[in-house]
Amino acid sequence: MRLLCDQKEEELKDLRTELAKAREYKTELDEQLQQKLEMIGQLRGEVDQVRADCHKRKKNMDQLVADKEAATTQLTSAESQLQGLKAKGLAHVRKIKEVEADLARARVEFVHAKAEAKKMKVATDKSITVYLRDAAAVQHELREASDQEKMEQ
Repeated sequence: MRLLCDQKEEELKDLRTELAKAREYKTELDEQLQQKLEMIGQLRGEVDQVRADCHKRKKNMDQLVADKEAATTQLTSAESQLQGLKAKGLAHVRKIKEVEADLARARVEFVHAKAEAKKMKVATDKSITVYLRDAAAVQHELREASDQEKMEQ
């Protein structure tokens, strides 16, 4: 009877050790889960920031398009007026050339800005894809950890 009691105490001690390890493992998993949730929150914040930046760039691009259309309209008007005033002298011709040079620079700047916006959109789309993929991987890991914890319980 004493031997059986000692044996049961030994088994109880082993079970308590296993319980302590399981609790420690659960604590580690909880910490990892919390870290991953914080990481997801950070990533969501970054994604929101990227979206806001993208929206801002799109708004700027729309403004550039509107400015270009306004400049084009102004150029058309200026050209028709200059045809009527062509006979008035070289001073007017020089002014036309200056306006045209400014417009050409504006067009070059617009094309450059548009190309830059496209590059940024591609980079933003890539970043969003990476963030979404990482978030999906983290969610998958969390589900696996949760499933494993449920199985261990």
